[in-house]
Amino acid sequence: MENGTPYMVDVLHFTPDGGRFSAEVRGEPVYDANGKLTMISGTLQDVSLREAARIQMAAIADSLPNGAIYRIDFLSPEIGLSGDAATETEMVLSYISAGIEPLIGYSADAVAANPSLLVRSVHPEDRDRYLEASRLATLAQTNFECDFRVIRPDGTTAWLQVRSAPRLHEGGRVWDGIILDVTRAYETAEALRHAKEAAEAAERAKADFLATMSHEIRTPMNAVIGMTRLAMQTDLSPRQQNYLEKIDTSARVLLGIINDILDFSRIEAGAIDLEDIDFTLESVLETLSNATSLKAEEKGLEVIYAIAPEVARTMRGDPLRLGQILINLVGNAVKFTQKGEILVSVDTAGGTNPQDPRLLRFSVRDTGIGLEPEQMSMLFRPFAQADNRTARRFGGTGLGLSISKKLVDLMGAKSRSKAAKAKAAPSASPSP
Repeated sequence: MENGTPYMVDVLHFTPDGGRFSAEVRGEPVYDANGKLTMISGTLQDVSLREAARIQMAAIADSLPNGAIYRIDFLSPEIGLSGDAATETEMVLSYISAGIEPLIGYSADAVAANPSLLVRSVHPEDRDRYLEASRLATLAQTNFECDFRVIRPDGTTAWLQVRSAPRLHEGGRVWDGIILDVTRAYETAEALRHAKEAAEAAERAKADFLATMSHEIRTPMNAVIGMTRLAMQTDLSPRQQNYLEKIDTSARVLLGIINDILDFSRIEAGAIDLEDIDFTLESVLETLSNATSLKAEEKGLEVIYAIAPEVARTMRGDPLRLGQILINLVGNAVKFTQKGEILVSVDTAGGTNPQDPRLLRFSVRDTGIGLEPEQMSMLFRPFAQADNRTARRFGGTGLGLSISKKLVDLMGAKSRSKAAKAKAAPSASPSP
């Protein structure tokens, strides 16, 4: 009334019958022509329902587990520029729930009276980021979101997450927000990160060990094979020739196992990079034939190559790894086929009317012993074979198909088996 401005005040109004209710009083002074106060004009409004709702919301807010809600009536876009805390002219906090105390160690009344306590609680390493995010949100009038650490008065720390949004209120703009304790989520994420790093380190150590050992064994094994070949070219008795042939065969088998282990460990360690060069399909199939035809002829098997006419002869990709996949597949077919034939076919994945003529399908089909349905799920597992009898009869480590599948995956293609016959589908892209 001293300065003649309207006023508003919330009161508890008592009725003549002894009742009471929450009320909002609004009024303004009225002056005569001489400027003398003559009366006060105003209204008295029953706000019991609004007050009950406010009390209910406050009760809900105070019982919010690991969190607090708040309202900021004014927030300066220059908050924190004058120092590391918010001054009363930079931040006006009209409400904050009791849940703030377990979060930062200060009571709701203390924070409402001195909002700088909230900013001062932010960890020094996170404070600049917190204030900068607040300034940007205030300038743009957009939602404010920030995860940060706080240091409580007792020295303990916690991770908090704050989210608030601006809205118009009685001609001005207020910020309604929530603060949550996300310490457990951060600790869980940190534990998972450490566990992942430890697992990756262990996997790299295993892969490095296998690669190193395979390399160290392969070097002398090549010498054994070379010297055996030289010895076989000298004058030998039939028995000596037989001994050296067995040494040569066994050494080559062992070298193949070592090479498989080396490739598998390199793939697991992510140490294989695929080439992207032009090559011809004939060169890959010629290498495949040279590597597998001798064993096929020894068993009396016929290897048939069927190339669809629409397949381009010039391709782009990694011919070495494509050849390795096909050698593994055809080598398996030769190993497990006692009589009959092996069919290697190449066609476009879409058939005679392909959607993408650059996507090719390589298929290997044989007339071998086949697989039972329950054995199909183990086909591409490392160190796995159909059963122990197969391992004893045919040998091998069970790595060939696993390596092939991983190489196919690296190419971005797919491998699959059908019925009781192995069938894989790596892809290569022909050049335009």
